[in-house]
Amino acid sequence: MNGVGRNEANLFFECSICSGDDGYYGQLGGRSLVKTSCDARDVFHLECITDWLNSEQQSAMALDQRQCACRQPALPLIRMDGRRPLVDKSPYCETQIFYYCRTGNLPELRALLRQDKTLANRTYHSVTTGHPEHLLAVALKNGHTNVVGLLIGFGADVNAVEHNGETPLQIAARMRRTEDFNMLVRAGADINNVLRTAVQGGDAPLLQYLSSTESGQLALNNALREAAERGQTQRLEILITAGANNLNDALRVATERGQTQCLRSLINLGANDLDGALNIAVLSGYTEGRRVLEQHGANIFTALNTAASESSLEIFKRLYERHFNETNEEGQTPLHIIAAKGHSGCLERMLEISREKVNARNNSGETALHLAACNGHGECLRKLIEKGRI
Repeated sequence: MNGVGRNEANLFFECSICSGDDGYYGQLGGRSLVKTSCDARDVFHLECITDWLNSEQQSAMALDQRQCACRQPALPLIRMDGRRPLVDKSPYCETQIFYYCRTGNLPELRALLRQDKTLANRTYHSVTTGHPEHLLAVALKNGHTNVVGLLIGFGADVNAVEHNGETPLQIAARMRRTEDFNMLVRAGADINNVLRTAVQGGDAPLLQYLSSTESGQLALNNALREAAERGQTQRLEILITAGANNLNDALRVATERGQTQCLRSLINLGANDLDGALNIAVLSGYTEGRRVLEQHGANIFTALNTAASESSLEIFKRLYERHFNETNEEGQTPLHIIAAKGHSGCLERMLEISREKVNARNNSGETALHLAACNGHGECLRKLIEKGRI
């Protein structure tokens, strides 16, 4: 094949596709010349190679597999005149901006975007897929993190959806490009969409990848909370297996929403703040939830003590109002326990609510006053004496 360096009307070259027609070689004559992307970089008339690529034999292949005469992939075609317009009429010649994103040409891309930053949000025809693509997707698929950052800086939509439904974040996650993934999340990419797709598709490797990223871990826990709230029991196990680890938060939400089956599942899967959940069940009147929690070891006395320890006086009061007459296996009432622990504020609340069992004795014959004295809780002792509870 003769060398070609210029596109002039009086320059002849041998186009291997049309050279045999009527005994004449192809003449440039103002016609566009292109090189293929194969190793040989063969040169053809644009219309000749276009007809060749559109032939029945070639059209049976995917675009990225269509071949040059040397049997290597031919696309994209490269214009010999050096021009790469922003919109190319040829379906096989790459536009200028698409080329810069595919090859990672940061300086030239920046220069273009400075002229018109709206270019960052348009779609451009992909020669090798036949579909319109966003530039972020092009940069991600070709591994150009610096181009991804530049496009985001010029306002590229980080939640733009490709023809196949993928977003930039889904592409970054699928390709395990963590730096790009984190950059997209910081820029506002919707990680929940990626998570939903992974859960619905049962994509365990993708879920495990998400759990390895900080934002992915947060999204998993948010999804676990949402599943508990909506009673999606099967989804709980998928998320926990994938790495969601805030089971106790989900347990509290399931209790608040009265999701008994989720409550059981979360306990079986490892949630252990049963007393905290019991507080919620008691205060909300969720009887079935209280029964389930107590079956698994939750204890109303522990819940009372926790509320007292945390100085949650209003919660303590509401719990105590419902359970002031109960006793544990040692015969102790809530008053015994609070006096022994020295929670004077809660003890005062208890004395305001009920006086019936103030002098009750536990299995060892001790009253609340005895326990306050033995444990050196002078304030509790004073309050009991002031109220005449001796």
